[in-house]
Amino acid sequence: MIRRQLLAAGRRLEGVGADRRSGSVEQACRVDRRPGCLAIDAEVWEEPVRTVADLWSQRLRWAEGALRRAFEHGPSVAASPALPPAARLDFVAYVGQLVVPAVVAGACASAIVTGRRRSLVSIVAGYLGVSALLGWDALRWTRAPDGSRLASGERLRRSLRVALFSGVWLFVVPCSLLDLVLRRGPIRYKKMEHEGVGDPVVDAGRRAADRL
Repeated sequence: MIRRQLLAAGRRLEGVGADRRSGSVEQACRVDRRPGCLAIDAEVWEEPVRTVADLWSQRLRWAEGALRRAFEHGPSVAASPALPPAARLDFVAYVGQLVVPAVVAGACASAIVTGRRRSLVSIVAGYLGVSALLGWDALRWTRAPDGSRLASGERLRRSLRVALFSGVWLFVVPCSLLDLVLRRGPIRYKKMEHEGVGDPVVDAGRRAADRL
């Protein structure tokens, strides 16, 4: 959690210009070395975007914020004495994952040009496979509506969906990087339109009540 006054001070001192997309990832780096931040272990739900166009805009904004954080704040965060070594290593690992989509995209382009279809399949399958493994590991914290752990079959299905969904980053990160390099002038921020609530159980109940 971050006090509102601290966040406002961060924006005044290191404000976000009109020529960039910026999300919470980048803004957090502006205040993470200031006193007034409190880390808590909390379960948070977020309403998903509901169209492909909104998904693309949202992920493009997230990717640009993550890239800007790496370029503008990476060295200072990685060397910050206010952060423990484990936190700095975690930050470096997080930034490192931004390199993966660009490398995979370049390798796929090379495989297409050289006609090595087997290499192309292996690269994509490896990326999606790692995503599925990470999804499987993360889902150990997820609970069913009754509070029990997810059954193995449901956990596997969700892991596969996570892998397929993560494929969007193979396109978003390179496009965002090109946008950062080639774009000139200010951009127009597109705010996400909210239609429901974050918790899918509560949202399903509300929609069922609306139909009555």
